[in-house]
Amino acid sequence: MNTNNRQSRGFTLLEILVVLTIVALLAGGGMQAWIGYQQALRLEQGAQQLMDFLNRVQANAYWHNQTRTAQLVRQRERWCVVSDAERRAENMLCREASGQQYVSPTQTMTVANATSNRFVFYGLRSTAQAGHITLMNPAGKLRLIISVRGRMRLCSEERQVLAIPLC
Repeated sequence: MNTNNRQSRGFTLLEILVVLTIVALLAGGGMQAWIGYQQALRLEQGAQQLMDFLNRVQANAYWHNQTRTAQLVRQRERWCVVSDAERRAENMLCREASGQQYVSPTQTMTVANATSNRFVFYGLRSTAQAGHITLMNPAGKLRLIISVRGRMRLCSEERQVLAIPLC
């Protein structure tokens, strides 16, 4: 009788442990990359939304041929930018659902630096007071630059964030 004719069925414990270790390492690295990508995406979208809000304030100034300002308001963990059309004492608080103010979408996105707490847009020739505001989160820093001619653009500080070029 031939007893050496055994067929192997299944995997050994060592093979399963090696495969699980490789899968865990790849999943851990992938998770870190995914979290970093999500943070970068939130920073980019928040900066784009702020730029859109300031563009609306500028368009309002041009449309009415009047000077309009946007005020940076910092509260404990939150911050917002309030248009002067909404600037009354009781409305200088950051709150949700108002077309006259931009509220930071996440608490992880903070204002790192700003030339001033006021951004002024002139109705004449759609110009503006030059300045910048720097937003940051764990993914990096983005600077929103406002030129004297009223042009607004975004650039990355220190390292590139997604497709936004370095300053």
